[in-house]
Amino acid sequence: MDILLSNDDGVNAPALSITVEALSKIGNVYVCVPEKESSSGGHGLSPHNPLWMRETAIPYAAKAWAFSGTPADCVKFAFAKLLPAKPDLVVGGINPSPNMATEVLYSGTVAVAVEGYLHGVPSIAMSQNSEQCNSHEASKCLIDIIERWKKGGFKPLTALSINYPELPFEDVQGYVLAAQGWRWYNDCFMEMKDPKGRTFYWMHGNNLLDGAEEGTDLFYIKKGYVPITPLSFDMTDYGMIEKLKELHLF
Repeated sequence: MDILLSNDDGVNAPALSITVEALSKIGNVYVCVPEKESSSGGHGLSPHNPLWMRETAIPYAAKAWAFSGTPADCVKFAFAKLLPAKPDLVVGGINPSPNMATEVLYSGTVAVAVEGYLHGVPSIAMSQNSEQCNSHEASKCLIDIIERWKKGGFKPLTALSINYPELPFEDVQGYVLAAQGWRWYNDCFMEMKDPKGRTFYWMHGNNLLDGAEEGTDLFYIKKGYVPITPLSFDMTDYGMIEKLKELHLF
């Protein structure tokens, strides 16, 4: 089995070597990752920038490259220029922080899986609930999920967003298919001055409220489960279409 692995934490991410070693036990791992951290960049692309690639050495990888683009760029470039053949699986991660609820909109890790899916390949975005999680334990979970899905022929074709709790793998309560919850942030921009006195802003935010209703990823992660969320890319609100038709506004 050939596996394309990427991330949004860059070529120096601590979890990268752990993920490569784990995946190498079940297939040939081809790695194409950003040269530097690209977290929270969503599904951004780089059509207006020149892009550079360099081959690098990562233990247990069949081949590995660092690329100057975004996570989605990495997947596109790997399919177009690097891979000897279409892979059997695309994996994003392991990300050291969660990608649940509305966070999937901003996640480069999820963008890897989305781009893999758009290329017609089953894909997984693997994230941890916090940096207190052990990436070795999360990698055990990742391999187990891949092996289970593989038994079904990687059917149906989809992209799975998976989040791992702060537990040893043997203590996980189980897997559960979960919907996205809701997560609200306050958006803050710290105003600062550079050495020349020019004003600049540094973006950050705090989690204000979780919509962790039963059945959602946020609900199950707190219970010690591994929530698995199949992602849909048709963002049409079909119910709203009908409501707008009833109002005869357009």
